[in-house]
Amino acid sequence: MQASVIGNPVATPAHVVSRFRRLCNVRCLLVVFVVLGLAARCRQYLSTPSYWYDEAFLMTNVFEKSFGQLIGPLDHEQVAPPLFLWTLRALYITLGPGELVMRFPAMAASVAALFLMIPLARRVVGSPSWIVAVGLCALSNHALAHAYQVKPYSTDLLVTELILLAALVYLDGRRAGVISIFFAALLGPWFSFPSAFVLGGVSMALFVNALRRRTRQVWLTWAGFNFTVLLSGLALWLVAARYHNSDYQRTAFGQFFVDLSSPIAAGSWIVQCITNVGHYGSTGIGVPLLLFSIAGVVVLWMRSRTVAALMVGPIVLALTAAALKQYPFGDRLSFFAVPCIWLLAATGIGELIQRLNVRWKWAGIGVAALTLLPGMLRTSLYAVRQEKVVQFREAFEYVRQHWQPGDQMWAGHPLVYRVYFGAEPPIMDCFTPGHAVEAAARSGRLWTVLPPRILSERYYPVLFESLLAAHAVPAASRQFNGIDIVLYRPSSAGE
Repeated sequence: MQASVIGNPVATPAHVVSRFRRLCNVRCLLVVFVVLGLAARCRQYLSTPSYWYDEAFLMTNVFEKSFGQLIGPLDHEQVAPPLFLWTLRALYITLGPGELVMRFPAMAASVAALFLMIPLARRVVGSPSWIVAVGLCALSNHALAHAYQVKPYSTDLLVTELILLAALVYLDGRRAGVISIFFAALLGPWFSFPSAFVLGGVSMALFVNALRRRTRQVWLTWAGFNFTVLLSGLALWLVAARYHNSDYQRTAFGQFFVDLSSPIAAGSWIVQCITNVGHYGSTGIGVPLLLFSIAGVVVLWMRSRTVAALMVGPIVLALTAAALKQYPFGDRLSFFAVPCIWLLAATGIGELIQRLNVRWKWAGIGVAALTLLPGMLRTSLYAVRQEKVVQFREAFEYVRQHWQPGDQMWAGHPLVYRVYFGAEPPIMDCFTPGHAVEAAARSGRLWTVLPPRILSERYYPVLFESLLAAHAVPAASRQFNGIDIVLYRPSSAGE
C-alpha cells in the first residue's frame, strides 16, 4: 500500500499531533500566557480607574486610623488582615492616596502569583500539562480584576501559592522547606485570613507524610508546625479576627454557608459551591474545571496521597467552616482556594491527554485549548482596552468644577468623595432624614450623584419623595459610566 505521494506525505493523526506539539511548544505557550497576563494587568492598573465604593469603605479606615487602630475593629463592616492594612497605611503616609500607590500591593501580589504558579504547577502537575495551570492563572478574569483593587484578594491568592510551594519544598526533603513552612505558619494568617485553611491542608499533608515515613523527626516537625499555626492563629484571633466574625458578616454572606436543611441540599450546595469557585477563578468554565478537578484528585491520590491531601485539604476545611457558619465560602471570599482548583484541573487534563491513544490525543489537546480559550480572548481584549468601571472620580470632579457657594450634595456613595477630596463639604446620603433633604432642596441648588435612576428610585425612595415634596426641578444633568448627576433647584427660582 502506498503511504504517500512524492513530495506530499499523508497527514496521519500521529503527524498532526506532532505538528501541533511543535506549534504549541510549552515554552512558547509560557511566554504567550505570561506576556498576555502581564499586559492586561499593567493596562488596567496604569489606566488608574476610579476607586469603587468597596475600596473606599476600606481606605477610609486606612486613611483615618493609626497602625494600632487598624488591628482592631474596622468601620463600615470591612474585613482585612493586619499586615495588609499596615502595608497600605505605610504607603499612604509615605506616598499619598493615589490609585497607583494604594493599588500597588494588589498589583504586586497578582504579578508575583502569576510567576509563582510556574514552579508550583511544575511540582504538582508535571510536564507538559503544568502549562495549563499557568494559563488558567495568567488568563483568570478575577486574578486580573483583583490586581487593580484595594482589597486583599490578590494577597490571598499569593499567600496560598507561597504556602503550597513551601510545603512541597519540605516534602521534597530540602532543609529550606522546614524553615519555609514554619515561616508560613507564623506570618501567613496575618497577611491572609483564609490562609488558615491552606495551613490546615499543609497539616493534613504533613500528617499523611508522617504516617508514611514514620520517623521521630517527621512527627516532631508536624507537631511543631501545628503548634506554630495554633499560636499564630490564636494571637490573630484575639487582637483582630474576632472583631470580624459579626452578625452582619454572617447575614450579608448567608448564601455562602452550607445549606444543612437536608443531606441532599447540603450535597447539592457543596457541588454548586465548588463549581462556583472554579467559575470565579475562570469565568465560563466552572463545570469543566469541577469535572477535571475530580479527575485530578484521583490522579494525585494514586501518585502521591501527600500531595493530594495538600490540594484538597484547604477546600475541605473551608467547606467545614462554612457548614459551621464560621467562614462564608464563595465568591471573592473563596479566591484563595482557586489555585488548588487550577492545579487539580490541570492534572486531570494532563491525565486525559496521556491516556488517549495517538489517534485521539488531538481531542485531548483540543479540550485543553478550549478550556483556556475564553480567558485568552478576554485577557487579550483587556490588554488593549480599559475595562469599564463606575466613574465615581470623574462624576465628583464634574460637580466640584460646577460648584457654587450655597450648593449641597446628596450622593449614593459619599465615602468615595471623602477618599478623593476629604470630608468637606458635608454630603447627604441615605442616612439623612427626609425632612433635611427636603429643606435642602427648598433652600437652594442640590446635586445628586447616583446610579442610573431606574436603580436609584428603588434603593433611595426617601430622596425622591423629598425632592417631590420640595417641588424641586432638574436644572442640569450629566451622565458618566454607572453614575447619573442631576442638579435640582427650587421650582420658585425659575418663576
